[in-house]
Amino acid sequence: MNRYITALLAAAAALLGACSGPGAVTPDSIAGALPPMMPDYSGTPTLPRNIAPLRFRIDLDADRYQAAIGITGEEPQIIVNSTDGAIKIPEGEWADLLDRAAGRGIAVAMATRGPSGDWVGYPEMTFDVDTAALNDWLVYRLIYPGYELWNRMGIYQRCPANYEQEALLENDPVDKQCMNCHSFASARPETMMLHVRGTNGGTIILQPDKEPAKLTPTASGTPHGAAYPAWHPSGRYIAYAADDIKQFFHTSGRKAIEVVNMAGDIMVYDTDSRTGFTDSLMAGPEYVETFPTWSPDGRMLYYCRAQPLYTPAGIDSARYDLVRRPFDPATGRFTGAPEPVYEASKEGKSVTVPRISPDGRWLLFTRSDYGNFMIWHTAADLCLIDLASDSLTVRRADEINAPGAVDSYHSWSSDGRWMVFSSKRIDGLFARPYIARFDSATGRFAPPFVLPQASPDHYDDLLMSFNIPEFVAGRVPHAPTLAAKAREEQPGKPG
Repeated sequence: MNRYITALLAAAAALLGACSGPGAVTPDSIAGALPPMMPDYSGTPTLPRNIAPLRFRIDLDADRYQAAIGITGEEPQIIVNSTDGAIKIPEGEWADLLDRAAGRGIAVAMATRGPSGDWVGYPEMTFDVDTAALNDWLVYRLIYPGYELWNRMGIYQRCPANYEQEALLENDPVDKQCMNCHSFASARPETMMLHVRGTNGGTIILQPDKEPAKLTPTASGTPHGAAYPAWHPSGRYIAYAADDIKQFFHTSGRKAIEVVNMAGDIMVYDTDSRTGFTDSLMAGPEYVETFPTWSPDGRMLYYCRAQPLYTPAGIDSARYDLVRRPFDPATGRFTGAPEPVYEASKEGKSVTVPRISPDGRWLLFTRSDYGNFMIWHTAADLCLIDLASDSLTVRRADEINAPGAVDSYHSWSSDGRWMVFSSKRIDGLFARPYIARFDSATGRFAPPFVLPQASPDHYDDLLMSFNIPEFVAGRVPHAPTLAAKAREEQPGKPG
C-alpha cells in the first residue's frame, strides 16, 4: 500500500510539473539556432512589466515540447510542457515572474523530443523587462485586408495586460455601415471621434460634459468630406484632411489596392461653435494636403503636402513633404504660413502619418517611395525626426522596421514610453500590432514584439487586419453610445 501511495504521489507531482515548477529537461544535444516559432518573439524585445504572457507555438515536428522560463541566470520559475508545440504560459505565474524580473531579463530555454527519445535543446530566447508598466489600452479596427468584405468589421479595445477584447462598435447590428478613423484627444478615452459611413452616416463626436453629437464637419473653401482626423490637445478643435479620395485595384502583384488623393485640403472644425474653417494657404488647387497632427502644446499643426495629380495614371509620382503651420489656441486661428519640415520629394520619397511624442520632441512618420496610403507598400518604413535639433535630420528607425515588409500606422502611448505600429512582417498580407519600448533620451526603440494573444494560433487563424491601432490612457466607456449614435439618423443640416 505504501508503495502504491508513493507511486500516486509521484504521478501527481509529474502532472503538476507539466505546468510549472521543477522539471526542466536536460537536452541530449544543443541546436545552433532557435527553433521556428509562431509568433516569433526572438530578438530580445523589451517588455512592459505587466504585459500578458507571450504565448507561441514551436513549429517543429516532435513528440514532446518544453519551455523553461525564468529570470536570466537563475533557475526556471515556469515549466510548460506540450504535446502539440503550443507553449501556453500561465497568466498568474507569468505576472509574478515579470514583477520579479523588472529591470532585469527573462530567459526561455526550449527543448523538443523526437521519436528517438532524445531531447534537443536550443539557445535561450531572451527578453528585457522594463521597470515601467504599459497602462494604456489599445483601440483598433478589425477589417478584411482586401476591403471586399467591408460590411464585416468592428472597432475593438483591449488592455495589453490581459487577453480580453471588448467590442466598441461592430457594424453587423448597425446596418453594416462602414466605420473608420477612430480618434482621441491626447489619448484621453473620454474624448473620442468616429466616422460612420452608410445609411445613417455621419461623424460621431463624444466629449465630457457635452451631449453626444452626430454631424458632418464641413468648411467653406473646400468641397470635400472630412477624413484623417487629429484632435487638438484642448479637445475643442479637430483638424481634418478634406480629401477627394479614390481607390484603385491592381489585377496582379502584391499591392492589391492603391488609395489616392486627387485633391485635398486641411480644415479645422470647432466643436464648440459647430463650424469649420480653412484658408487659401492650406486649401485650394495648388497643393494636395492630408494627414494632419498637432504638436502636444497645440501651437503647431503638422501635415503632409504634395503637388496635385492630374490623372490617376500618375499615382507613383505623388510624393508628399512634411510641413507645419503655427496656431493660436486662444483665438482658434493660424498665425503664419506653412513652413517645410522635411522635403521628402527632393529625395524621391513620400511622407505620411506624422505623429509627435507626448514630450513634443520626437516626430515619427511613415516614409515610402510614393503616395500617402502605404499599407500595401513593402518599401514603407518608420522614420524619426528630433524636433529639438536645428538640423531636423531624418533617421530611419531600422531597429523596428522589417526589411521588405510594410511597417506603417503608429501611435505613441500616453506617457511616451511605448509605441504601437502596424506591420505585415508575418505573412505580407495581414497587419498585426507590434509594440516597442522607446527611449526619449536617445531616440531609439528596443526591438518590437507582436501583441500577445491567448492562443498561439490566433494570428494564423484570424483572417483580418488590425487597422489604426491607437493607444489610449484607459478603457473607452462609449460602447453603448456609439451603437446608439450609429443607428441614429443625423438630424438637421450638415454642421
